[in-house]
Amino acid sequence: MLQITQSSQRDGLTFSLNTNSQLKLHQVEPKIHPLPRVFIAFETASDFQNYRGDLYEQVATLLTQLSEKELKEKFGGYEVVDPVTGQKFYPNA
Repeated sequence: MLQITQSSQRDGLTFSLNTNSQLKLHQVEPKIHPLPRVFIAFETASDFQNYRGDLYEQVATLLTQLSEKELKEKFGGYEVVDPVTGQKFYPNA
């Protein structure tokens, strides 16, 4: 399973693949050059809450260049976690 980290800022969230997930992705798909990070800005926290599920899927695709189906088949899915607390925001397997 790949791990995407979610870090909070005042005006949004930053997502990135953790180091182990970058290595796994490169081993399975050496031609893919993942984005280093994706930032999603929002006006209020409730703005993000309304779109969370679909947004995580889009962020995962942007970071890995793989579809939801490919992520499940090749890596068993992904999870979104806080890199400091370890809180899991989005399990997907």
